[in-house]
Amino acid sequence: MAIPTSVNRLVDDKAGLIDGAVNTVGGDMTSIQRRIFASVKKQLRKYPSKAGFFVFDNDTSAEATQLTLEIEAEIFYALQGSKYPGNVGKYLKDYNGIIDLNKGIHKSLNDISPEAIDDLIDPFLKQSIAATTEQLTGAGMSDALIKPVQQSLQNNVIAGANIEDAESTLRAFIEGDSKRLGALDRYVGQISRDSISQFDGMINGNIAEEFELDAFRYVGSLIIDSRPQCKRWVSDFGGILPIDTLQNQIDWAKTNGTGYIQGTNPKNFASLRGGYNCRHQAIPFKLSDEEKENL
Repeated sequence: MAIPTSVNRLVDDKAGLIDGAVNTVGGDMTSIQRRIFASVKKQLRKYPSKAGFFVFDNDTSAEATQLTLEIEAEIFYALQGSKYPGNVGKYLKDYNGIIDLNKGIHKSLNDISPEAIDDLIDPFLKQSIAATTEQLTGAGMSDALIKPVQQSLQNNVIAGANIEDAESTLRAFIEGDSKRLGALDRYVGQISRDSISQFDGMINGNIAEEFELDAFRYVGSLIIDSRPQCKRWVSDFGGILPIDTLQNQIDWAKTNGTGYIQGTNPKNFASLRGGYNCRHQAIPFKLSDEEKENL
């Protein structure tokens, strides 16, 4: 079944909304990361030192350990004074846009009422937003940014390293350099795209199961570095993946593809799709008798 032009527009709008949401939460990241580094640098200069080197011995170890522990509060304080909390709030509001666009898609494509979609989404909507908030502002961010900074400081202090060298290393990690983005920028970019895309996928996966739809339209453009499985499903298979063939396709991707997420199965395929940071969508629909014969 060819997707109607009106539905294609909604699918494109959804892809644009996801891109926009990711750009929103990652906005002003250069100044945010500079603010974080300035806070870390200020804390770094408080460590016991002599002639430009850290001093760590029986007399200074307790003070140094306390300063390292305080890094977490200093980074969170820096973040709270930046645009980051507001960016996260704007990003989370775009989840409502994802819901509305899916309502339009499935009303046109599968004749499913918006009310029926609300009933499916309500049980996991708050949970999804809470989990994403925790990843972007809580434990997830701590693992990606705060703990590595603390570990780097601890290692340098214990080793009695040169303070300017330690500062340089931390600047490159936090703010980024010519070779890579800053730590928060990298983390937020992946988490924000995966989270909102997987939320969209949860909606489509639940719709496929609830209304006994039997295939997915795997839609989205291909680029030079698209993964082998995405190229296979978009190009070789014409974007049509019958649900009863998904396990074979998943097995193929695990063996022949790249970046595939362990634990992907037919039930969560709409959420996880081609793997980490995948930009494609899986839209469920009902195969016609003619399509079944052709496939």
